[in-house]
Amino acid sequence: MEKKSRFEELMENPFDGYGLFFKTRYKKVKPGKFSPIISANLTNDFTVTPSTQIGFSLYFKPTYSDGYFTHYGQGNINFAITQKLKNTNISLSISGNDVFKNDQYKEMALYHIHYLESGYMDSRQFGLSFVWKFGKQTVENKKQERLESDDSKDRL
Repeated sequence: MEKKSRFEELMENPFDGYGLFFKTRYKKVKPGKFSPIISANLTNDFTVTPSTQIGFSLYFKPTYSDGYFTHYGQGNINFAITQKLKNTNISLSISGNDVFKNDQYKEMALYHIHYLESGYMDSRQFGLSFVWKFGKQTVENKKQERLESDDSKDRL
């Protein structure tokens, strides 16, 4: 097996995205220009040191048109940093959701119709957590008992 580079070891989850092209039709209304919907997601966790992890999530969807409405671009950035305290079972984490408050939507109708809709459907959050694991931290495997069906397999 080929040895992974330091960058490959850091990158635990790959890029994800999709593209879509569709046409909507209304009776008696001629559609305008169409463009594909493209969405890109990138979520990765990095192990910086054995006691420090950084995670982030990026989302982006550029402006597109379905022939009747122009849907403006959206994006989102989330992050988390976790630090395990040395020689303890304590971890501290800080996290943020939609850090720059840019996951807003905005639409505009074609044909010079005065229609504009916008809004914000996500919640902007910041968090701080303290985790203390106590008690026995080792797990023992239970010995698996022989099943009746195992006897049947031996006869065949």
